Amino acid sequence: MNELQQFIQSKPMGFLTDKDIPQLIALDPLFPVLVRCGGCRFTCGAQDVVHLEACIKAGGDHVRDVSFPVGSTERAARWRPDCVVSPVTHIAESFFAIPKPAVSGNLCTFTEDPSGENPGL
Repeated sequence: MNELQQFIQSKPMGFLTDKDIPQLIALDPLFPVLVRCGGCRFTCGAQDVVHLEACIKAGGDHVRDVSFPVGSTERAARWRPDCVVSPVTHIAESFFAIPKPAVSGNLCTFTEDPSGENPGL
C-alpha cells in the first residue's frame, strides 16, 4: 500500500478537514476532491480547494464539506510519487543552432548538420 492509499484510508468516510488539505497537496497537488456547497458541488484539484472555498464564501454561499470522490482508492493504487526534477544548468550551443536551408528545385534541403555529426547533409 502506498502513502496516498494510506492517507485516504485514514480519513473517516472520505471526508477531509482543513488540516488534511495541505497534507494531500504535499502528496499530490492535482488529486481530485469533491467540494459540496449550499447551492452546488464540483470537483477540483487539491491545490485549488482553499482558493475556490474563498470564492464560494465571497459569493455568499458556504462550503458544506470536502471529500474524496468515487474512484479515489483505485486512482491512489496507480499513484506514483513525483520524480525529482533537476534544473538545467547548461544548454549546449548546438541546441539553438538552426540549419541553413538551401532551395533545390521544389525541395528544401539542408546543407549542414548543426551537430556536426553528418557533414554535407
